[in-house]
Amino acid sequence: MAALLGVSKKEIILEAAAMGEELVSGSRHFDNVAAAIYGGFTVVSDLKKRTVIHIKPPRFQIIVAVPAISVETKRAREILPEKVAVRDAVCNVGWASGMLHAMMSRNPRKIGSYLEDKLTLPYRRELIPGYSSVHEAALRAGAYGVSIGGSGPAVFAISQGNAQKIRKAMVKAFKDSAGLKSESFITVPGPGAKLHRLA
Repeated sequence: MAALLGVSKKEIILEAAAMGEELVSGSRHFDNVAAAIYGGFTVVSDLKKRTVIHIKPPRFQIIVAVPAISVETKRAREILPEKVAVRDAVCNVGWASGMLHAMMSRNPRKIGSYLEDKLTLPYRRELIPGYSSVHEAALRAGAYGVSIGGSGPAVFAISQGNAQKIRKAMVKAFKDSAGLKSESFITVPGPGAKLHRLA
């Protein structure tokens, strides 16, 4: 759509995409749309200036299992507390800093170790029946780390070399622990939005 309107600046596209997300979910959130537009690993480091840090990640597999339930983004944001403990905020800043270093040093195993979270995951995992079992099953199958994709219900893991085993373990865990069927797939970090011109 942006190309049809003659818009090519990613900064303008980012702002428009965030406005669209606000209409759908109730809040203007830049992390999801920045990743989709820029690709790779992105950090929106300054919300006022819309500063986006973009890092090309190393090669690894992303295993995704999506259970047959619905989780509304608006609901997943509403359940988050307005205030958090200082120790939890400090912990998250440490993990986020570690993730940035792991991406820059191109270390997939370290990237997986920094997928933990104390500010959203403890609340959002309650919206996904069987999450704990799926998390444990993926790690047992060899995943470097596991988390929730955005607000859910997708659960993802990262690995190198044993993605099919992890995928099957995650699907089985959803079925065995919560009676949920799930779609699953394996992918890699994407390059971001691209414009393809028709001949």
